Amino acid sequence: MLSNAVGSELIKLRAYRLTYWLLPLALVFLVTAAAFGFDSVRLSAAEAAPQSVLIDSAAYAFGLGSPLSGLVLGVFAALIVTADQGSGTIYQSLLVLSRRTVVLAKVLASGAAAALITAVGTFAIAAVALVMLPGSLVGALAAAPALWVTLAGTLVSHLTWVAVGLGFSLLLQRQASAVGAMVMLLFVVPMVGAALVAAGRTQNWLGYLPAGLMQTATGTVTAQPGPTALLACVLLLGWCLAFVEAGWLRFRRR
Repeated sequence: MLSNAVGSELIKLRAYRLTYWLLPLALVFLVTAAAFGFDSVRLSAAEAAPQSVLIDSAAYAFGLGSPLSGLVLGVFAALIVTADQGSGTIYQSLLVLSRRTVVLAKVLASGAAAALITAVGTFAIAAVALVMLPGSLVGALAAAPALWVTLAGTLVSHLTWVAVGLGFSLLLQRQASAVGAMVMLLFVVPMVGAALVAAGRTQNWLGYLPAGLMQTATGTVTAQPGPTALLACVLLLGWCLAFVEAGWLRFRRR
């Protein structure tokens, strides 16, 4: 039953025009940001920067575009829920499927899209690295733990964006409201926190919110109070479960 529900979700996604805009756009953001990061690494290499610094910078470039690509994936996840609600299709699904199966199918479909974009983006970025970076640096980069931590962080960050988009869509039931709440949580709140830190008020708790954890997991922020990159990935998975569960509880009571 679940496999049929997931297949139905994939068929509907192929019918949405926005699918063919949002997913390629997420990929473009991810690869373009990495290219800018590699360009900076190349300039640093020309200035004889230490090899360890170059490797870390090149590794972090793989996740540099994850905030923008994640935002697009979050909007995509919101579309999966709200498009069905707006058209009434979801009520037809509920005639033959349980509510849990419907929600789980949407979670799996959107999660698969996030994993696909992460995988394709990683291979595309690797191809860009082969073109832009010296061969010796690329060889050292492939064996660097920082690269694999960043890739794991990028995947988990994308899944978090998807979970937030799904959760808010199920809670608020409108795409505009869901996207607005998502932007508030993942962009506006960190900006306010950064302003407080700049004013001399230490806010260590910001490092444990989804936005702070995503920055830590992908290595886009260093020297930030909070967990390590691997712990940040684990905590992000916890946030994913929390948002999906909150959305499920709201949907179940409708």
